[in-house]
Amino acid sequence: MCFLLLVTLLSLFLLVRQREERTPYLNEICPNNFAAAQDEKHAFPDYIELYNPTDTDFSLEGYYLSDDQNDLKKFPLAEITIAPKGYALIWSDREGETDATHTVFGLSKDGETVFLSDEQGKMIDAVTFPALPYDTAYSRTEKGWTRSTCTPGETNENMTVLPAQTLKEPTFSAPGGFYDEAFSLTLTAGGGERIYYTLDGSVPTEDSLLYTGPITVEDPSEKENVYAKIREVTTDFAYAVPTKLVDKALVVRAITQDVVTGAVSAPATETYFIGYGNRKDYENTPVVSLVTDPDNLFGLEKGIYVLGKGYEEYKKNGGFDNLPENEVPQYYVDENGNSINRYESFAFWQRGREAERPGTITLFDEKHLLSFQQDIGIRIAGGGSRFLRQKSFNVYARKVYDNQNSDFKKNPFGIHPISKLRLKNTDDDIIFRDHFLRDCVKERNLEVADGTGVALFLDGEYWGLYYMMELYDKEYFFNNFGINESDLRLVEDMEVKYGGEETLTEWSSYIDQIAYMDMADPIQYAFVERVIDLDNLIDFYCIALYCANEDFRLTHNCMTWREEGENGKWRFLLYDLDTTAREAESNTFEFFHSLNDKSYLPGYLYANSDFKEKFCVSMMDIANTCFSYEKVHLQLSKWADKYENQSILRKRRFEDENATASYYREAIEKMDTFFRDRRPFIERYMKEDMALAGEAVTSRIENDDPEGGEITINTAKLPATETWEGRYFSDYPVTLTAVPKEGYRFMGWTGDVQSEEAQIKTDVQEGLHIRAVFEKE
Repeated sequence: MCFLLLVTLLSLFLLVRQREERTPYLNEICPNNFAAAQDEKHAFPDYIELYNPTDTDFSLEGYYLSDDQNDLKKFPLAEITIAPKGYALIWSDREGETDATHTVFGLSKDGETVFLSDEQGKMIDAVTFPALPYDTAYSRTEKGWTRSTCTPGETNENMTVLPAQTLKEPTFSAPGGFYDEAFSLTLTAGGGERIYYTLDGSVPTEDSLLYTGPITVEDPSEKENVYAKIREVTTDFAYAVPTKLVDKALVVRAITQDVVTGAVSAPATETYFIGYGNRKDYENTPVVSLVTDPDNLFGLEKGIYVLGKGYEEYKKNGGFDNLPENEVPQYYVDENGNSINRYESFAFWQRGREAERPGTITLFDEKHLLSFQQDIGIRIAGGGSRFLRQKSFNVYARKVYDNQNSDFKKNPFGIHPISKLRLKNTDDDIIFRDHFLRDCVKERNLEVADGTGVALFLDGEYWGLYYMMELYDKEYFFNNFGINESDLRLVEDMEVKYGGEETLTEWSSYIDQIAYMDMADPIQYAFVERVIDLDNLIDFYCIALYCANEDFRLTHNCMTWREEGENGKWRFLLYDLDTTAREAESNTFEFFHSLNDKSYLPGYLYANSDFKEKFCVSMMDIANTCFSYEKVHLQLSKWADKYENQSILRKRRFEDENATASYYREAIEKMDTFFRDRRPFIERYMKEDMALAGEAVTSRIENDDPEGGEITINTAKLPATETWEGRYFSDYPVTLTAVPKEGYRFMGWTGDVQSEEAQIKTDVQEGLHIRAVFEKE
């Protein structure tokens, strides 16, 4: 304590003397920079800001920065010159490479001392900063140093003073959750502390409501819409905000404040749902409450859900406004000849840390019991879905928001820790289409991320049905395959996500190898087979073809990955099937060939006879099992019933306030019809594309005792039924394998094929009949 006091007094003394001498001085420190400032490499190191109070350029030749009083010359500033009345940012990046503006030492978010000295070792300035939360600065003012918002490269007159968050959060007499009746909520704090609270999702300050007695917690659904009334969330000029009231929850946020010192607590947040037990629309549906200061989403300056300030600047500088998008160019040319795209100005188009906002997520399970609550970061997610009225979110667990947890307190999908979730929306009337189709093929040679539908409330207002899902990121591969980030190579839309630029070079070279080399050459084909998992590639393309996925290219909705090492083969990831399974007669083979961009890799690989046979057989395996109409129809009916009520509520909230179940059932019926009618089209298109000579014929496989064993056909496991029928092209044989269960033995095959071998291969013809016989041991 004596040392810190001494340094502080010394700093004040030096401040007076240096201003007399007119030398640069320490002006602002940010030791926990998450998104306050970027360096020239677009990274976010901590920073030290120096200010030149003179009227001339000031060279820092002979000046040094340090965090060690015994080594004041730790980092030379020789290459830096500060403009008159200007600022210099020195980046304190302990993990990066040092250079003229990146120090050899880091800053502690828990507090330490920074020194500015000259060549003679004379201390020019010093400051001891306390422990600071993320994106909080310790800034110089006329009255001394204080906690504040960050103003890198700007005058500190623009900062906002921030009180120290050193107090304990207020205590709520009842936790957030679902209650049948209204009740009184009591808030308590320590002695000598006030409580301030809000009911609109905003972070409380001393200008908020002062707590003087119990708060009545009741259903606010009959109150006027607030956030649902905001129009500037989309470029859809036909969008009409809801005129009817939306469902609501009561969000209570509260802080404590010390009456004497002004110190405060972090905000405590709870969300209350009153009377929802009587609303069948929410039965058996997980509910997510996402709470953040409304300005973080809808404010002109920093809102990420709206068109925002950037769009206002775009219009001011010559951009277009208030015309349908198809009637005007989507860019203008500025005075420097640069093309400025309209969409890039929208706040909801922005990405990265700068577009992340703090908030709190609370997840209630299907029974509406608390799963977890946590302070998190929020970003807008997706591509084209960013333009929708109902946007997708990415939600991040980080220690900058929760000192105890860099992961979510509970993984909704398993036991492994995860730190990132997506709340996904689509403009499809069937919001679960993507995940339903992935669920249909989860037994194939593909990775399938998990997910579930949830009802989302945003700052207390109903925001529709979303699909909450895990993402294909470094955690997914570590949790599922034990692959460390350093060994992960992942390319998305021909851009590297993990692995460095050499990863893209490698993947691109393999694509070119397939497209330009002769795949009929066994040597060339063997090389491709060695570096790419062709079984996975076949499954990926067969699914895309069968589901009529015409929203895929190698440069769009395409993720490929491998593990570093000689046995790590490239694999495709299946995702984003929102625009599939629409028109049964769609000729996706023809569509892929029309792209002329190497996206249809199987077309080059047909030249190899083994690949061609495997592709044809696998397509029929998938058609016969994963996408058999009987299976899809049954599963689709279950999913449709589960999400019907929430799908209708979502439709009413964002598109048609008078929507009924008819629109939803029509959409489900259309998807059901697709799978009912798709099979003959895919057979015809494949026969033409692969120049098959034979016909698709029906074979019958029987299992005399499904409890005694299983049967696989080629790459597919048959359902546990006594009789199964499937269609295969007569060009290629099928392979049948009998697998007895424990306590049973396989006795042999009967019918058109007689054999005691567990695995047989046989040609197919119309009416083929084979029976597997199992017997108890």
